[in-house]
Amino acid sequence: MANGKQKIWVSDLIGNDFKRWNNEFVILDCGTACGKTYFCIRVLGKYAAKRKRRILYLCNRNKLKNQTYKQVRDEKLQATIYVTTYQNLQNKIQRGEHIPHYDYIIADECHYFTTDAGFNDYTDVAYNYVMKQKESVVVFVSATAKSFFKYLRDTNKVKKKNSYRLDKDYSYVSKLYYYQSDELPGIIDDILANESDSKIIVFCNSGDRILEMSKIYGDNADYFCSRNAQKRLRDLCGWQVDGNGKIIAEPNCIKNYSDDLITFDKRILFTTSVFTSTIFAENS
Repeated sequence: MANGKQKIWVSDLIGNDFKRWNNEFVILDCGTACGKTYFCIRVLGKYAAKRKRRILYLCNRNKLKNQTYKQVRDEKLQATIYVTTYQNLQNKIQRGEHIPHYDYIIADECHYFTTDAGFNDYTDVAYNYVMKQKESVVVFVSATAKSFFKYLRDTNKVKKKNSYRLDKDYSYVSKLYYYQSDELPGIIDDILANESDSKIIVFCNSGDRILEMSKIYGDNADYFCSRNAQKRLRDLCGWQVDGNGKIIAEPNCIKNYSDDLITFDKRILFTTSVFTSTIFAENS
């Protein structure tokens, strides 16, 4: 319950509708921590298992893939749900490998098709594959794909009855600050001194800004960036690569204790907007 209102979960919103989905597209336009993953794995997954149906579960990042697979394994649904990334699917298609039929396709974090197109030339390969599946139920899942969902609805690719929406819940945020660059250290120091139980997430508009803050707060803060950031920033955040450029370690400051609890080690986290797409997006 948040702000005196009874929380609505995705499973509540959909009810038994999923039992009537028949080779059609579905939208789950829902915020974080509302049970999207719970529905896809524990509700739809178990329903599919009982009926000997198979699910292809697509993720936009390896971290999300690993987390999702763990939940699939915990529910003993490995024979029903195959978890992979859009990138791996693209590679298989480009190599001409056979892709087996799946009764359901979960396109998780489907904003991947548009947001990653700026630095990935092959997002259209996965997109075209998914859009051509006329003998599967395709479930598009995201908290941040408004434009893409509007396109699907406006072009009648998704029927109105198959578009499910839950507003984002920001009740976990107690205070939100907008600041000039020179005001930031003062705001942080004031919170640290006067609110001993508070943690602070600082969204910076550039990697250089994070590096500046690291000179002030050093080991007293956590830092998070994308794998595509500049080397100095990647090193600060904990990314490690081998001699061939292959990633061998990722930042470990983010702790995922449960579907409803994601936190970070120290009292301050400096990051860019990548945090919302690669971390909170996983808590779906």
